[in-house]
Amino acid sequence: MRYMLLLLLLPLIFACEKVEQTKQPDPGEQSLESTVDSYWKAWMAKDWEKVINMTAPESREMIEPQIRSLSENPMAIYLDYKRIKVKVDGDTAIVEVLLTIDYLHPILAELSPQETTIFDYWVKRDQAWYRILERHDMDGFMESLKQ
Repeated sequence: MRYMLLLLLLPLIFACEKVEQTKQPDPGEQSLESTVDSYWKAWMAKDWEKVINMTAPESREMIEPQIRSLSENPMAIYLDYKRIKVKVDGDTAIVEVLLTIDYLHPILAELSPQETTIFDYWVKRDQAWYRILERHDMDGFMESLKQ
């Protein structure tokens, strides 16, 4: 009789037990998110050496004049950033970032800080993510991500 009762209750016990499966975050995406945060925190802190080191080598000669301009004659102060969307495809990624910028130009100085959305392009090399400014080799990939 006990065994019969156990056999009758066993399906009920398993039916009541809810096994939740949570989606494990993708380690590559987590690594990228952390890198993006470090990059933009360095940018806000004007840690230009770190920004350059986190930029892909082929893009460094493009970013160095921007950094020099921001250092010598700043026309804007980057106040904040927020990651909106991250899309990873293998060793390439696009990150939508919302920036809050306070413009210092005399014509724009009267305005309150402005928000603008940009698309950051990233490439993974030797297990590290780098921001890439040249996008000619990623055009097809980027178009597919925007759809």
